[in-house]
Parts: sequence; structure tokens; C-alpha cells
Amino acid sequence: MNYALPIVRDFEVWLKGEVRNVFDDDSLISHNTTVTGDAAGPLDAVGLPLGFIEGPRFGQGESEDDFVVPREYRFSVGFRF
Repeated sequence: MNYALPIVRDFEVWLKGEVRNVFDDDSLISHNTTVTGDAAGPLDAVGLPLGFIEGPRFGQGESEDDFVVPREYRFSVGFRF
């Protein structure tokens, strides 16, 4: 939302309001991806495991940076001339 208020010929004051993440979505955008090779499972021709075992926190967020930024309100005021 923007609003400009002309004061004099080439001089105006402007206001700007912004809302980010309006619906306050808290989705997970990054997560723990720790896996280890399954040595008890089948192996390829080189001897590397074909299966993997997920770590105990696999797929879970580990910090607040792993989630969408919460709802924010931003306001700005300025002058144009």
C-alpha cells in the first residue's frame, strides 16, 4: 500500500505499508537430511550400499531458519523532491 501527499509543486511526503506472509504460513522449507549407508542391505558392484537408513531427526526442522518467515508488518515514510 502506497500513499503520496503533495506538499509543494515538486515536493511530496510518501507513506508505504507492507504485510509479508499475510496468512502466517509456518511451512517447513528446509530440514535435516542425515542418512547413513545400510551395510546389511544389498551392495553395488564396487561394494557401496544401495540402501540407506534415515537419521533420528530426518525430515525435521532444526532451527527457525528452516521455516517460512513469520508474518511481518513494515512501514516506511519518505520525502520526494
